Amino acid sequence: MSYTGKDNLDVMRLAKNYNHYIFKWIMHDDYKKILDFGAGNGEYCNKIESHKINAVEVDKELKEQLKCYSYDSINEIIDKKFDLIYTLNVLEHIKDDAIIIKTLSNLLENNGIIKILVPAKMELYSKMDSKVGHYRRYEKEELEDLLKNCKLEIVNCQYFDFLGYFATLLYKYIDNSGKINPRSLKIYDKFIFPLSVFIDKITFGKIIGKNLMIIARKKNE
Repeated sequence: MSYTGKDNLDVMRLAKNYNHYIFKWIMHDDYKKILDFGAGNGEYCNKIESHKINAVEVDKELKEQLKCYSYDSINEIIDKKFDLIYTLNVLEHIKDDAIIIKTLSNLLENNGIIKILVPAKMELYSKMDSKVGHYRRYEKEELEDLLKNCKLEIVNCQYFDFLGYFATLLYKYIDNSGKINPRSLKIYDKFIFPLSVFIDKITFGKIIGKNLMIIARKKNE
């Protein structure tokens, strides 16, 4: 897995409300041993106490920005167990995502939790997806089946960023650059994203969204 969207990662640092929301979703409970799979530039793992978290990041340039102990490959930590594993906008970059889910499942303690954020709906697939190396965007049932097939119990699966769905659809047809416009992102994050989250809450994420959020638990063996 190689990441080609470092410029978009840097721009996404400007999305303060979005990043804060995602971080609260990750750290909703008090976890002791955490793994960030595909940590990127450390936007989330760098906010967690370093003794609680390990990270995996294959890109050497991005890995240098991580404050916690990190690995180049998931294969380096097969002897560890975690009570929380999270992976954010990573699975879509991996051709055989089922193998990765199975590997991550094996790293969970019994009753351990995995939280996954992925882009939703193939009808939104655009030049940006292609540019950063996305193999796919996910359908809800497809994502749930992927985890169930790895003997993970679905706790919750919902759409995220209701208005982002329509913004992404519009972007697909009016912008062929594959880049994120910093000014547009800051306006969306400040004025539109809070409303989008409110709609997610009152609809329970059941209708539509730019992303899918799923939480699953490892069953006792």
